[in-house]
Amino acid sequence: MPASDHGVAPLMEDAKGIPMGSAAVVFLATFVINMLVSIVAPFFPQHAQDNFNASSLVIGVIFAAFPFTQMIFSPIFGTMGAKVGRPVLLYAGTAVLAGGTLLFGLSQSLVLFFVARVIQGIGGAAMATSSLAMLTDHFPTSTISSAVGVNEACTGIGFMVGPPLGGLIYSLSTFEVPFISMAGLALLLLAAMPFLVRMMQDAHDAEIRDDNCDVKDEPQIAPTFSDLAHLLCTPGVAVVAILTCLGIANVGFFDPVYADHASRVLGVSTGVIGVLFVLPPLAYAIAGGFAGQAADEHGPGVALKLMHASLILMFVGWIVLGPAPFLSSLFDSVAGAWISQIVGLLVLGTAVGLATIPAYGVMLAQIEIRLPDHPSQTRSDMASAIFNAVQSLGEGLGPVLGGAFTAALPSTKAVNCSDDCHSGFPYGTLVFGGVLLAYSVPLWCVLSRPRSAESRLTESKPVPDFEDSISQHIEEYDCLSPVSPGSSSMN
Repeated sequence: MPASDHGVAPLMEDAKGIPMGSAAVVFLATFVINMLVSIVAPFFPQHAQDNFNASSLVIGVIFAAFPFTQMIFSPIFGTMGAKVGRPVLLYAGTAVLAGGTLLFGLSQSLVLFFVARVIQGIGGAAMATSSLAMLTDHFPTSTISSAVGVNEACTGIGFMVGPPLGGLIYSLSTFEVPFISMAGLALLLLAAMPFLVRMMQDAHDAEIRDDNCDVKDEPQIAPTFSDLAHLLCTPGVAVVAILTCLGIANVGFFDPVYADHASRVLGVSTGVIGVLFVLPPLAYAIAGGFAGQAADEHGPGVALKLMHASLILMFVGWIVLGPAPFLSSLFDSVAGAWISQIVGLLVLGTAVGLATIPAYGVMLAQIEIRLPDHPSQTRSDMASAIFNAVQSLGEGLGPVLGGAFTAALPSTKAVNCSDDCHSGFPYGTLVFGGVLLAYSVPLWCVLSRPRSAESRLTESKPVPDFEDSISQHIEEYDCLSPVSPGSSSMN
């Protein structure tokens, strides 16, 4: 059924009538993951330096342990969903995440801090991979971008709430209390999960019965690592995966370097810098929701345009935030410095939302084109595994690039600065923005050409134009996930 047949769907209800609230378990899981892993940001570095004499490198490794662990384990859990059941992975992941969070708060050595972050990463990978696959099967292809938009809005809200909440609890108590509190919150969510999963399954089955779909059970086929590797080697999936990785890398790029830069150009306290860190996830949450809805309402052509526009906006955001040396004269004042920082952060957050939210729907569509004979649950497991893995890679890669570019590139005078003014941040952001802008060329070449090159080399029949194929797929997608009313695609 074409999405356009339904007119403009409200953000909290998809085009086939399933309320977004029925997927509350997925949205709550996403929110909790990102809140728990971000509470350490405002106070852990100082705690590690004061009590364990930790260097910036060691602290960075501890921070990076979570996303890199999640990157490694997401494909593993993607192959397990069909074997053990997605709800089981979700429950187990929540318990492991709570345990890792509690261990982090009780740790008395740098090694234990690292181990705790690894445990958190394992739990987060299980939660994120299983919940995104459940979300994909719960909503039809014509509205998946809207659902992912709401889910990613929960990501942004989690990142916004985590640091100030963690800092507040820490300031009123001791180091252990924020982590004990957050572990308890995760366990409360775990206790409510069976009810929330049942509510999600009931809504899904009720919609199938209402549609009077003549459907059959699909075999439960677990994807293999070779399946995932094959997909990542196809240009259509690879370019979207790289875009997702680069988009999320924007968020982490300024984590190790922005506080120092903001103190130079704005001369503000740590508290004000903390407020500035909230701006990108705020813009990301808002832009992501609207990007998902726009992609669903207006089709794959709009999704592609949003992704290309995001790369242009990333470039603009970074050269304004730096600001780039050739723009320094425009912002070399108190007012100019504030404008450059606020506008740059908001533009970057918006750009990341425009890139990553439509990207999941496009990635899923590419997988459906490449593997039309695979069960929908297998394709969902593959899409969620790849998407979560490359997001985690971007989370870990961003801080590394930020620190490396700022340290390696030439230093120049920061705007509105009177003391210790030379920094590599302006050139670092300019080069990183240029890399992002340049990536729009391969993205456009692969996704906009009439026929994929690999189809001519590896397939006996041609792969049709991307937009035409997905439009036809959506029109023929009259039912939700092809399962019988008595079964659930989320099991």
